[in-house]
Amino acid sequence: MQKQTGKSGGSGGGTPAKRGRPFGSTTGSGTAAAAAAAAVGDPGAPAALVGPSLQVLSALSDQNNKRIVLALQSRLKSEILWALNALTVLSFKEKDDFRRDTTPLTKVPGLLDALLQVLTHFPSFGRDSEKGAVHAIMGMLSSSVKPWHCAAAELIGRLIINPDNESFLLPVIPQIYKRIVDLLSVPAYDAQAAAVSALYNVAEVNMDCRLKLAIERWAVDRLLKIVKTPHPVPEVCRKTLMILESLVSEPQNRMHLLVHENTFAEILTTEGKYSDTFARILYELTARPSNKVTSGHAIWGNIN
Repeated sequence: MQKQTGKSGGSGGGTPAKRGRPFGSTTGSGTAAAAAAAAVGDPGAPAALVGPSLQVLSALSDQNNKRIVLALQSRLKSEILWALNALTVLSFKEKDDFRRDTTPLTKVPGLLDALLQVLTHFPSFGRDSEKGAVHAIMGMLSSSVKPWHCAAAELIGRLIINPDNESFLLPVIPQIYKRIVDLLSVPAYDAQAAAVSALYNVAEVNMDCRLKLAIERWAVDRLLKIVKTPHPVPEVCRKTLMILESLVSEPQNRMHLLVHENTFAEILTTEGKYSDTFARILYELTARPSNKVTSGHAIWGNIN
């Protein structure tokens, strides 16, 4: 990070960018040009852009791509923080005019593997690295590049299984759920698989994660659609069923899930291979709480 000193004159400058907003987020051709100049470290950039900024070129060459990967692989805190910051900026800037010639991040050789390696080991780097990693993941989920959504979902699924990572991931679970539930609606099967895998691991963490997933808009509807379509990979359907069972296991979720009772019953009667699972789900929803620990015969029949 370094400060850039620009010239104060010039009539081509636009309205100064708002504080805290990335370069290029304001309107006007003058502002966009100024942002592009500042992004490449142009000393002639207008004074409106003076201040801390990342030295990220508007068009990444193969050498710069390799530098980001090598920085992630270096295990050096300063290099990793630089790479995470650069990737965060790039993931938000891919739509900007002055970055249209940028090499797609999904085509950078070894980048995903390097990110997975970093995000497996970064807790030892301290809170700054943790925060940077979370911002990078959220940036990937917000990116216009759809493959990055799958990569981010996979990263979240891998990270959350390590209890050491819960402290910095759990506070952003609501935002993560929203993005991953959106990913469930993507027609691509690999995107659905990545989303289901992430939700499966997160739902196993604690009760709060299950409660928040149950109230997330469209979550249950889209999980049920994965089963009804069905997804061509049986393991994806199996994990989806287990997510639904984990949600219904929490009494607080009952009212949220009862609205789907007809859909549960439809799948129970039409999909033989899922009948046992949905019989258990309906039993949990309709049986009285005092009968849950005993064998019983709820309105949907004996499940013992």
